[in-house]
Amino acid sequence: MENKEELLNLISASFLPEEQKKELSDYLATNETDQNFFNKFNQYLIAEFKKINDIGEAKLKLFDEKVAELDLEIEKSEKEEEVKLSEKLSNIDEMDIAKRTDIWEDHDKKLEELRVDYEKKMFAVLQELIISRV
Repeated sequence: MENKEELLNLISASFLPEEQKKELSDYLATNETDQNFFNKFNQYLIAEFKKINDIGEAKLKLFDEKVAELDLEIEKSEKEEEVKLSEKLSNIDEMDIAKRTDIWEDHDKKLEELRVDYEKKMFAVLQELIISRV
Protein backbone atom coordinates (compact mmCIF):
# COMPACT_ATOMS: atom_id res chain seq x y z
CA MET A 1 0.00 0.00 0.00
CA GLU A 2 2.78 2.43 0.82
CA ASN A 3 4.16 1.89 -2.66
CA LYS A 4 0.82 2.87 -4.21
CA GLU A 5 0.63 6.01 -2.10
CA GLU A 6 4.14 7.02 -3.14
CA LEU A 7 3.27 6.37 -6.77
CA LEU A 8 0.07 8.43 -6.47
CA ASN A 9 2.09 11.31 -5.02
CA LEU A 10 4.64 10.97 -7.79
CA ILE A 11 1.92 10.96 -10.44
CA SER A 12 0.25 13.97 -8.87
CA ALA A 13 3.50 15.95 -8.76
CA SER A 14 4.53 14.97 -12.28
CA PHE A 15 4.41 17.19 -15.37
CA LEU A 16 2.05 14.79 -17.13
CA PRO A 17 -1.22 16.18 -18.49
CA GLU A 18 -4.14 15.93 -16.09
CA GLU A 19 -5.99 13.29 -18.12
CA GLN A 20 -2.95 11.00 -18.00
CA LYS A 21 -2.53 11.59 -14.27
CA LYS A 22 -6.18 10.68 -13.76
CA GLU A 23 -5.88 7.57 -15.89
CA LEU A 24 -2.83 6.35 -13.97
CA SER A 25 -4.36 7.19 -10.59
CA ASP A 26 -7.61 5.45 -11.52
CA TYR A 27 -5.65 2.39 -12.64
CA LEU A 28 -3.84 2.24 -9.30
CA ALA A 29 -7.13 2.63 -7.44
CA THR A 30 -8.50 -0.57 -8.97
CA ASN A 31 -5.34 -2.56 -9.77
CA GLU A 32 -2.02 -3.46 -8.26
CA THR A 33 1.19 -1.99 -9.53
CA ASP A 34 2.06 -4.28 -12.38
CA GLN A 35 4.01 -4.26 -15.59
CA ASN A 36 1.08 -2.74 -17.50
CA PHE A 37 0.99 0.21 -15.13
CA PHE A 38 4.74 0.86 -15.35
CA ASN A 39 4.74 0.43 -19.13
CA LYS A 40 1.97 3.01 -19.48
CA PHE A 41 3.62 5.39 -16.98
CA ASN A 42 6.95 5.09 -18.80
CA GLN A 43 5.24 5.56 -22.16
CA TYR A 44 3.60 8.79 -20.95
CA LEU A 45 6.83 10.09 -19.42
CA ILE A 46 8.83 9.38 -22.57
CA ALA A 47 6.21 11.11 -24.73
CA GLU A 48 6.22 14.19 -22.48
CA PHE A 49 10.03 14.33 -22.39
CA LYS A 50 10.03 14.16 -26.18
CA LYS A 51 7.55 17.06 -26.35
CA ILE A 52 9.72 19.08 -23.96
CA ASN A 53 12.82 18.30 -26.02
CA ASP A 54 11.07 19.21 -29.29
CA ILE A 55 9.81 22.47 -27.81
CA GLY A 56 13.27 23.22 -26.42
CA GLU A 57 14.89 22.60 -29.79
CA ALA A 58 12.30 24.83 -31.49
CA LYS A 59 12.92 27.59 -28.96
CA LEU A 60 16.68 27.36 -29.43
CA LYS A 61 16.23 27.53 -33.20
CA LEU A 62 14.05 30.61 -32.79
CA PHE A 63 16.64 32.12 -30.44
CA ASP A 64 19.40 31.49 -32.99
CA GLU A 65 17.28 33.16 -35.69
CA LYS A 66 16.64 36.21 -33.52
CA VAL A 67 20.32 36.51 -32.65
CA ALA A 68 21.22 36.27 -36.34
CA GLU A 69 18.72 39.06 -37.09
CA LEU A 70 20.23 41.22 -34.34
CA ASP A 71 23.73 40.53 -35.64
CA LEU A 72 22.73 41.54 -39.17
CA GLU A 73 21.02 44.64 -37.85
CA ILE A 74 24.06 45.85 -35.91
CA GLU A 75 26.42 45.02 -38.78
CA LYS A 76 24.24 47.03 -41.16
CA SER A 77 24.06 49.95 -38.73
CA GLU A 78 27.82 49.89 -38.16
CA LYS A 79 28.46 49.92 -41.92
CA GLU A 80 26.07 52.85 -42.32
CA GLU A 81 27.96 54.70 -39.61
CA GLU A 82 31.26 53.95 -41.35
CA VAL A 83 29.90 55.44 -44.58
CA LYS A 84 28.72 58.54 -42.71
CA LEU A 85 32.12 58.85 -41.06
CA SER A 86 33.92 58.63 -44.38
CA GLU A 87 31.62 61.26 -45.89
CA LYS A 88 32.13 63.64 -42.97
CA LEU A 89 35.90 63.15 -42.93
CA SER A 90 36.19 63.65 -46.70
CA ASN A 91 34.86 67.20 -46.29
CA ILE A 92 37.36 68.14 -43.55
CA ASP A 93 40.92 69.24 -44.12
CA GLU A 94 43.34 66.55 -42.98
CA MET A 95 45.19 69.11 -40.90
CA ASP A 96 42.05 70.19 -39.01
CA ILE A 97 42.66 67.84 -36.10
CA ALA A 98 40.03 69.43 -33.83
CA LYS A 99 37.16 68.89 -36.29
CA ARG A 100 38.38 65.41 -37.21
CA THR A 101 38.62 64.51 -33.53
CA ASP A 102 35.05 65.72 -32.94
CA ILE A 103 33.84 63.65 -35.88
CA TRP A 104 35.64 60.56 -34.58
CA GLU A 105 34.27 61.09 -31.09
CA ASP A 106 30.73 61.42 -32.46
CA HIS A 107 31.30 58.25 -34.47
CA ASP A 108 32.54 56.39 -31.40
CA LYS A 109 29.49 57.56 -29.43
CA LYS A 110 27.18 56.29 -32.19
CA LEU A 111 28.93 52.92 -32.20
CA GLU A 112 28.61 52.71 -28.42
CA GLU A 113 24.89 53.54 -28.69
CA LEU A 114 24.52 50.78 -31.25
CA ARG A 115 26.29 48.31 -28.96
CA VAL A 116 24.14 49.30 -25.98
CA ASP A 117 20.99 48.94 -28.09
CA TYR A 118 22.21 45.54 -29.31
CA GLU A 119 22.87 44.41 -25.73
CA LYS A 120 19.39 45.51 -24.64
CA LYS A 121 17.79 43.64 -27.52
CA MET A 122 19.93 40.58 -26.84
CA PHE A 123 18.96 40.69 -23.17
CA ALA A 124 15.28 40.84 -24.16
CA VAL A 125 15.71 37.80 -26.42
CA LEU A 126 17.52 35.89 -23.66
CA GLN A 127 14.91 36.91 -21.12
CA GLU A 128 12.14 35.70 -23.41
CA LEU A 129 13.91 32.36 -23.84
CA ILE A 130 14.65 31.90 -20.17
CA ILE A 131 11.27 32.82 -18.72
CA SER A 132 9.12 31.23 -21.39
CA ARG A 133 7.58 27.99 -20.28
CA VAL A 134 8.50 24.79 -22.01
